Amino acid sequence: MSRLLTGLSGFLNEERRDHEAKLVPLGKGQSPHTLMITCSDSRIDPNFFTRAELGDIFVLRNPGNIIPRYGGANGGEDFAIELAVLDFKVETIVVCGHSHCGAMSALCEKGEIFNRKATQAWLKHTEPTVKRVKTRNEQANANAYIEENVLVQVENLKTHPAVSEGVRQRNLAIFAWVYDVASGNVLVYSTKRKAFVSATDVNLEARPVLSELCM
Repeated sequence: MSRLLTGLSGFLNEERRDHEAKLVPLGKGQSPHTLMITCSDSRIDPNFFTRAELGDIFVLRNPGNIIPRYGGANGGEDFAIELAVLDFKVETIVVCGHSHCGAMSALCEKGEIFNRKATQAWLKHTEPTVKRVKTRNEQANANAYIEENVLVQVENLKTHPAVSEGVRQRNLAIFAWVYDVASGNVLVYSTKRKAFVSATDVNLEARPVLSELCM
C-alpha cells in the first residue's frame, strides 16, 4: 500500500496538474472509440502499448480474456459489451490475449488450480479452445492455446446481438491480437494469411491492411 500511496501523492502533485485540461472534459462523459477485451494479468496495459489517451479505450478484463457466448454466463461481460457497442458506439473491438498467460497454461497442465470450483466454472468456457487445439496437436504448448483462445473468443463475441448487428451494418470492426509481455511486441491475426503475424511485419498505418486484419 505504501507504494500506491506514494504514487498517488506524486500523481496528485505532478501528473494531475499536467493533464488537467484533458481531465475536465472526461468529467462530462466518455466516448471511447475502442472496446478492448483482455486479461486481468497485471502485466497488460492497453494504453501503454497502443499509446491511447484517457477515454479512448473501454476495457473489459477477466482471467484469460474470455467472452462467454451470449447469455452463457452471469458475469458482467454481456453488460459491458452492450454498453460499449450500443451506448458508446465504439467502432472497434480488440480481443487481446497475451504470452505467459496463467489461464492458458492451466489448460495445458491441468494442475492444482483445477481443484478450485470458481476456476473450474470459469475455464469451462474454454472447452472449445481445448478441443480445437487437441484436434490439431495433442502435445501443443501454451502458445497454441493462447492464440486459439483469442480466435474462439472472437467467435463467441459475434454471438452477442449488438455485435453481430454492428458487424452486419459495417459499423463495427473486430481484431485479434496477442501481446508479448517480455518484448512488448504484438501479434495480429491476418485473415489473409490465416495466422498471427508480428505487427512489426505489417504496415499498420496503411488503410488497405485493415481489411486483412479485420475479423
